[in-house]
Amino acid sequence: MLQPADFDKLLMPMQMIYEKFSEEVILDIVRRLMKMGKLTKTAAWQVQRLVESGKQYNYVIDKISKLTSMSSKELNRTLMEAGVKSLKYDNMIITSAGFVPVNLNLSPAMAKVLVTNINKTDGLLKNLARSIAEASQTAFLNSVDVAYMEVVHGTMSYGQAIKQATKNLLQEGVTTVKYPSGHKDKVDVAVRRAVLTGVAQTANEISWQNILDMDVDLIETSAHIGARNKGDLPENHEMWQGKVFSRKNNPNFPDFLTSTGYGTVEGLAGINCRHTFYPYFESMPRNYTDEKLQEYAAKTVTYNNKEYDFYKATQMQRKMERDIRAAKLEAKAAQVLGEDAYEEKAKIKFYQARIRDFCRQTGLERQYAREGGK
Repeated sequence: MLQPADFDKLLMPMQMIYEKFSEEVILDIVRRLMKMGKLTKTAAWQVQRLVESGKQYNYVIDKISKLTSMSSKELNRTLMEAGVKSLKYDNMIITSAGFVPVNLNLSPAMAKVLVTNINKTDGLLKNLARSIAEASQTAFLNSVDVAYMEVVHGTMSYGQAIKQATKNLLQEGVTTVKYPSGHKDKVDVAVRRAVLTGVAQTANEISWQNILDMDVDLIETSAHIGARNKGDLPENHEMWQGKVFSRKNNPNFPDFLTSTGYGTVEGLAGINCRHTFYPYFESMPRNYTDEKLQEYAAKTVTYNNKEYDFYKATQMQRKMERDIRAAKLEAKAAQVLGEDAYEEKAKIKFYQARIRDFCRQTGLERQYAREGGK
């Protein structure tokens, strides 16, 4: 079983690799905007625009070749750790129930699950990296063109236009458009979702294979404070977390698949889900009593004299962390533009004071890594 804290620990190295990469790409675009020189209606400027665009694309491609090598190794380590930790917990339960568990090295099916998930997630991240190259080139050209229009129409000076283009770039970020719906995601969001899904699916699919190998009927799901609590089954994770289910139509327990939605986008081990499951035997006590689950569901925090449920509070903290990371990037971009970054540094201090106060009032743990480090 993986705890929510395990997910955060496993995700952070991969997330930091891609966030650093995204930051380098954006700052490179800012540097190239500075190099464009005077914006005029000359053919020479149009040529320079295309040349810099090509150089920017090649820069990102070179970065990606190093990125994918580094991320593949880290991803392999991350998913291996997730799978092994999940299996160890399962086997501890099986052993305590008087059975002999299956070793990961002796189960070809489990080994296949691990390899399949590593390859699938690695392929997803490589596709994402390739889309970043295209998105970054588009971001550069859009920034140059917007600045050009402002200058030629006389609404801004060259310096003002570049500063405004940089501001727009920082707000939009480098996005990836690889969803059939056309939905756009920033790099850090897309990477986190991909790796979180890979970790959750690896841990749960190994547990599922272990349950099949041992022919276990009953399954208990994990539980945590702040579980998703909107909608009906199985989308409402709070309704099924920490409970026992049957996969063999045991009349004393609800059906596992229909209750939790395991294997669906909205259910257990779906998008952004941090729940896991493991074997359960009726002779053993549950990990989560009904009283404990009620306590989890009723957990609230108070911030500025207003009460919030725990899930909402964690989302508020994530927003504050994104604000800090964005302000830190703004400060670096200002320095690239040759400015003192006084306003940006003041903004960082303001946001840091806000989250410090938020954590003090709510009791939530501050996570510096999510803020881009101390």
